[in-house]
Amino acid sequence: MSIFPFFDPDWLKDTDAVSSSELWRASVLQSVEAWLSSSQDPSLWMSQFTQIRRRIIQIVWEHVIPSSVREQMEYVVLGSGSRDEDTLYSDLDHAVFLNDHLGPDEVAPYLSRLISRLNSFGFPVCQGFVMSTNTRWIGTALDWHNRIESYFQYPDWENSRYLFILLDGKPLSGESPTWSRVFSQVFHGIRNSSFICWEMAHLGIHRTVAMNVFGRIRTVSRESGDAVNVKDGLLNPIVRSLRLIAVAEGCQEPSTLFRVSWLEKKGVFSHSWAQRIESALQFGWRLRLIQQMDDLKNGRIGSEFIHLAQLEPGLKEQLTVHLDTAKQLERWTHRRFPKPR
Repeated sequence: MSIFPFFDPDWLKDTDAVSSSELWRASVLQSVEAWLSSSQDPSLWMSQFTQIRRRIIQIVWEHVIPSSVREQMEYVVLGSGSRDEDTLYSDLDHAVFLNDHLGPDEVAPYLSRLISRLNSFGFPVCQGFVMSTNTRWIGTALDWHNRIESYFQYPDWENSRYLFILLDGKPLSGESPTWSRVFSQVFHGIRNSSFICWEMAHLGIHRTVAMNVFGRIRTVSRESGDAVNVKDGLLNPIVRSLRLIAVAEGCQEPSTLFRVSWLEKKGVFSHSWAQRIESALQFGWRLRLIQQMDDLKNGRIGSEFIHLAQLEPGLKEQLTVHLDTAKQLERWTHRRFPKPR
């Protein structure tokens, strides 16, 4: 039996969405348990899982939107889905591009149905509302060009964040000239703006690692005791630092591990430093999957918090080591992109 989740496309044609999603969740749970018990790197499982999720999105996309409308639209996966880093509770970040003869109002009912169907199948809606039902994330090529230009003309932190979100994107179809032009506009605009790069380093990365100045784990109090947000306190600072540094060096590939390898080949990182960063990522991804697997087993909403008292022996020490790596990368990134004068 395959160690990756089994997916039957016919499930999505079933009128019983609850039954279909339960079969899917059982398959995912069985798959991730088997993978984690094998002690292999979680990144490979996540990559395969992301590809399966993209296939599901493609099937639903084709199922709920008539071909005459669909051929005038382009779905772009954003966030972890573009980096091949989806986990059990990854949400539905995406954007949609329309041809010049189609307006957002005309496709809104289809997109609402798409999101609803995927949500019932286990794809959480994006909490930040980075979805095509938000007018900020849908439009024609001209709409997108003008929108992005306005972000560059007034690069406050909110607008800069939108630009960085677009750096991690991948068309569902695989190739899209429209997306390529939009991405190029964003990519080169950020590379040429020392102010926007400083904003991300200073406002989006600096002091986000869950470790204080004394090298101790920075926790938050939860009902079950002290906990660490493994996504916001460990993984995101690394992922965002690598994205910023890689873009500054000319790397256009969204995969985080590819960015690490790219920066090592460019001589930006030593081999040992690149290995430390990758080790921290794999550790964080494993912790996150373990927590999400436990949540899924017990029917809980997915949580990013890891309770220190519940960690197996030795894992707290490993967490401290990897948080230290993230902290060093955070500081290095902050120094690398000083505020322009």
